[in-house]
Amino acid sequence: MQSRDPGDGVVIAIGRIAAALAEALGAGARPVNLAGLDAEVGLVCARTLALPKDQAQACLPALTALLGRVETVRDAMLRNRPPD
Repeated sequence: MQSRDPGDGVVIAIGRIAAALAEALGAGARPVNLAGLDAEVGLVCARTLALPKDQAQACLPALTALLGRVETVRDAMLRNRPPD
């Protein structure tokens, strides 16, 4: 049985967050639980920082893509924000 790279778990967690954000966008800008998102992203960042440098660097493309997805959701939320 082959042992899994600890970085794989981080990348899987990033993928789950990204999929949830994509689903929220695809469902007509469905509300996003920002507190939950913040907690999940914080956990992923902490797990990434705990990895050896080479494994953490391997997570960078997934983290960068997640940042782009978060920015897309932020932009959609700003566009759909009710007027003051």
